[in-house]
Amino acid sequence: MCVLLIVVLSSQLIQITDIAAVSVDQARDRWLNQKGTKFDATFAALDCYSERLSRAFPPAKLVQPFDVVSMQFCMHYAFESIQKARCMLDNVTRYLRPGGIFIGTVPNSDFLLYVVSFLGDSSVLIV
Repeated sequence: MCVLLIVVLSSQLIQITDIAAVSVDQARDRWLNQKGTKFDATFAALDCYSERLSRAFPPAKLVQPFDVVSMQFCMHYAFESIQKARCMLDNVTRYLRPGGIFIGTVPNSDFLLYVVSFLGDSSVLIV
């Protein structure tokens, strides 16, 4: 799952993209079934490393700059090529407001391989 989560705090808006349509559908279902106050949300299946966000969202949804952009455990996919990395960075910088918050998490493959080297035949990993 590679989610680009975009939040506009001032209007309580959230926009979510993922390359996998099934993940987008699951996120939409969770949003529809939540209890309590709902915020406005827009969901789109899009490879945000190869395509601009403007292909997924109507212009009205992209007018107000984003307060927060969050990319969790997916950014490393953008570094398959310079073009993908540039597209990802363009999608973030084009729509994030000045002074906005960007949160990105990249797995540390060296640490993961180090931990796995101690597993042996065990199928349980606790970190």
